[in-house]
Amino acid sequence: MDNFQILPDDIILLIFSHLSSGRLCILSKVNKRFQRLVQDRSLVRSSTFEECYNITDDMLLDYGANSYPHVECLNLANCYWFKSRSIEWVTSKCRQLTELYLVGINLTSKKICKILGSLPKLEKFSFTTQNIHEFDEEVNSVTEAQRTIGNLKHITIHFEVQESTRTDVAISVEIIHKISSFFEHCNKLESLHVLGQPNIGGRIPRLLVQPNVVKLENLKHLQHLSLNCAIDAAARMFYYGALFSIAKLKNLQLKTILNPSANFENQSQFCSSFWQSHRSLENLDLSNICLHKIFTEDCDVLEVKPHLQYLNLANTHVQGVNISLTSIASSCPNIHSLNLMSSKLMNKWTILGREEFDVNGFSALVRSCNQLSHINLSGIHVHCHNITSEICRCLSQLKGLTSLSLSPCCLHVEHHKESAAQKRPAEGPSHGSKKRRLAASTNVLQASTSSSGNSDSEEKSTKGLGLIVKGCPKVTKFELINGGLKQTVIQSGKSKPAPSEYKPCSESFMTADTLLCISGWKHLRFLQLAGIHSAISGVSLVVIAKECKHLQQLHLAYLGLTAHCMYISQLCQAFPYMEALKDFRLEHSYLSIDKTFCTSLSKCKTLERFCVVSKNGIIDSSAVEYLMEKVESLVVVQLFTDATQSLCKKLQKSLKDRYESVRPALSLAIWPLFDENAAYVMKNIPRKHLEEMTIFNSRICQQPPNFNW
Repeated sequence: MDNFQILPDDIILLIFSHLSSGRLCILSKVNKRFQRLVQDRSLVRSSTFEECYNITDDMLLDYGANSYPHVECLNLANCYWFKSRSIEWVTSKCRQLTELYLVGINLTSKKICKILGSLPKLEKFSFTTQNIHEFDEEVNSVTEAQRTIGNLKHITIHFEVQESTRTDVAISVEIIHKISSFFEHCNKLESLHVLGQPNIGGRIPRLLVQPNVVKLENLKHLQHLSLNCAIDAAARMFYYGALFSIAKLKNLQLKTILNPSANFENQSQFCSSFWQSHRSLENLDLSNICLHKIFTEDCDVLEVKPHLQYLNLANTHVQGVNISLTSIASSCPNIHSLNLMSSKLMNKWTILGREEFDVNGFSALVRSCNQLSHINLSGIHVHCHNITSEICRCLSQLKGLTSLSLSPCCLHVEHHKESAAQKRPAEGPSHGSKKRRLAASTNVLQASTSSSGNSDSEEKSTKGLGLIVKGCPKVTKFELINGGLKQTVIQSGKSKPAPSEYKPCSESFMTADTLLCISGWKHLRFLQLAGIHSAISGVSLVVIAKECKHLQQLHLAYLGLTAHCMYISQLCQAFPYMEALKDFRLEHSYLSIDKTFCTSLSKCKTLERFCVVSKNGIIDSSAVEYLMEKVESLVVVQLFTDATQSLCKKLQKSLKDRYESVRPALSLAIWPLFDENAAYVMKNIPRKHLEEMTIFNSRICQQPPNFNW
């Protein structure tokens, strides 16, 4: 502190400008000088508390108490632990707010309107509602709220509606005719984003509201429309109801259309109203649909779109539509982010009537779209060595690539020097095949770790993943997901956990050297490995942990043999090297949470969220309690195993009683995975943790880069 005392205020403010609002809250308690400096206008102008899990209500109220009038942007999204009265008090002091984010916070419609009425300068607003009908009624009764909504340019609505106890399939839809929706007060609206719940354990909502927009001219300034991928009936009904109204307008120049046509078939007239704005489009999502059902054969889906930067064609069927990798290359020259996960667009029909990877189209795409920095190629099967080599060569030319998702099939490069013992074993459930896989992995591992100057290792560094790592050194997010992993235990849109559907692709066997290549990405922050059945030994995880010092998120699922977690001992050796790890998710059928595992994981002092999904795993309660005690930053614990219901209840109560008062954001979900009440337990997990930790998913290119829902 003596050294800090001699520094002028300007230097300290410059240092503080690199810290989060949560850290500034803590620094304000150091001394009076720091308390004065953290309230400087330059620091509090934009205050973000999302993911600041250690900030209490009192700290929020004390932070910048004298400077809140200078706050222009306040982000409290997903701060579910703050009391509603604290939110009201803080927002009442921030009279100059132009941006306010309250998604994930349960506030009544009356309180939301009260907050809106006190912020006349607000332009961006996001919130969670449990009853949009009630919200509309409240808006119509509060003049001040109507005035603020009239000035809003950007609105994000998150639906978290109450459920009905009905079990029949009939759904009642209410179209608001008698009262005006809040759209009637929107004079300057430029963007509308609708968020739905993942619907784990969800039933039929009590009310599905389709807004009836009377003053269509109020929406003439709209440029951005989006709906997230959650299968939520209430959110989708509201979004598509609004979309039907918007489609009646002419001369719209939209910049963002995310998932607008997933529920429409043979609606070419409806879609044509949007394609007139094709030259202004920046973000487009056409995922999870059959394009030929909404576009006629003579319709050019991808006319030249010079400003398009994000395109999502995941899980699309393109037969009968004029679209290919070559057409994307010619029509979207400035694209930055491209999602082709499990897309039929990657294949072409040969003369013999067979499907094969469109390698020429992919090469043309890389040549034309050399600004690509995010690409998702997971779920794609490629079984020709010449093609996989070409894919790796093309990807290695994208020097600015920062996010990449692949299928192991894309990395299957033939090695002529491999011995018979090192070749890929035949796929099958027999014990002999397991032994061959284990032997192959062990032999390759010994070869790869014997000598750094080995000529064979040097050769492999110029092939497959090694070539990509060498050519794309800026990658910070990487996923390797087996195309044979069709369904994990917990999926978005499923009513309850279900057995996984995983049959490793016969061509997806990888050597240990391939996984070791990942350690070459020194700036890696997010890593997801799923369905790597050849990863029997976890030595590669140790090397990755040592070399990737900035790794913050690690998700592992179904590594090695299905019935054995032989890599766990090496994973435990890797934990002490993960000095920046915040999120850790592990899914495997036979993983037990024991003393050794928890003791090793406790070395990750920065860990905040921890999730295990194991249908046959057991829990050592004392080991979990030890982990919670040693890792003070740990606030989210999700353990879905084969433990008994009584053990889970006892452990959760023990942790809650001990840590709820000192860890304000504490979120515990400890329950038997296939218990009849498991879906209900998951439904009560805060949305942020449910989507990012509980549910398995490919996360790269799921939405535009730096896109704020």
